[in-house]
Amino acid sequence: MGFLSRALSGRGCLQLLATAQKSVLLSLTAALLLCACGQTATEDTSSASSVTGADVPAEEAAAETRQPAESDGLEGVYYNDYLRMTLTLDGTGCCALNGGGTEASGTYERSAAGDTLTLRFDTRLETAAIDADGDICIEGRSGYFLRDWTFWGITWEEVSAVSSLPTATASAAGVSLGNGTVRYRDYENAVAFTCPESYSVLTGQLTGAVAVSDGAGGYVTGRNVTSLYFSSDHSDDELLEDYVKTFVFADFNLLYGGILSFDSFTLLHEEIEGRLAAATLNLVCASDGESVAVQIILYTSTYADGTVNYICKTVFVPASRADGAEQLAAAVTDMGAVRLSRETE
Repeated sequence: MGFLSRALSGRGCLQLLATAQKSVLLSLTAALLLCACGQTATEDTSSASSVTGADVPAEEAAAETRQPAESDGLEGVYYNDYLRMTLTLDGTGCCALNGGGTEASGTYERSAAGDTLTLRFDTRLETAAIDADGDICIEGRSGYFLRDWTFWGITWEEVSAVSSLPTATASAAGVSLGNGTVRYRDYENAVAFTCPESYSVLTGQLTGAVAVSDGAGGYVTGRNVTSLYFSSDHSDDELLEDYVKTFVFADFNLLYGGILSFDSFTLLHEEIEGRLAAATLNLVCASDGESVAVQIILYTSTYADGTVNYICKTVFVPASRADGAEQLAAAVTDMGAVRLSRETE
């Protein structure tokens, strides 16, 4: 009852156990920062093809107009076990409140002193206080939204069971293409893609990756693995196997709330230009036993100056869905590298 004790009075007893998947995510963060930072990223000069899984053109944007917002250090998912709700902050002024019958996205502002927040959800305004431990208390709502999940023994399974993941907010750098699709460019994670306007882009949920939800249990993730690729001495197939064991499993834990089992792992050799490796497998949800079909592809994305990046695209679709992974993969297309380029004199 440590969480509730903290929610109502003080820190209470320590919860020192952390889940395996949470540990994996923390251990991966340092490595993935190499993929997301150092991207010196011209107005879009590439005409993205409709090819999914082959070499797709990479994009650049001028630093003066595409400089990503500086984080305020608050990004993360905060969990209130008393109310069974999550508060998600993206670090650049957008937020989401989920659980307890509430699903709201909005914006937030941090006070000059740094110890209070103003949260705006449509016409509703809420205020919150940040304590010395980084936990957040929203005025009028019982308990604390806890930040240090390891300290309190909070698991993703617990959170996923009571709260849906937040959807896209104003922080999503999406530009309508006028044909029912949106071009999204995530400069922090160095990945760009096109998806239907009806889909939701999940922000700040996966380590070093972008994620898209079709709203019907299907997800597509994209990760720029260039730094990992160049630091590995494995073959392309071996690298993809390692990627599945670490990143795909960890992403599935966050999106579906834990893995019960997996089977039918198959490496594919499709002889598609630009595609270096591909695989399929089935993962079973720990929460409801539902089987999810997974497709993973590793391919190249090349800038106009010849610089090659490497992208891993993963598609998750419940095995019971008739449309399957191929249709979702085709809906989220043109997934390639993106960067900001510095002006040269």
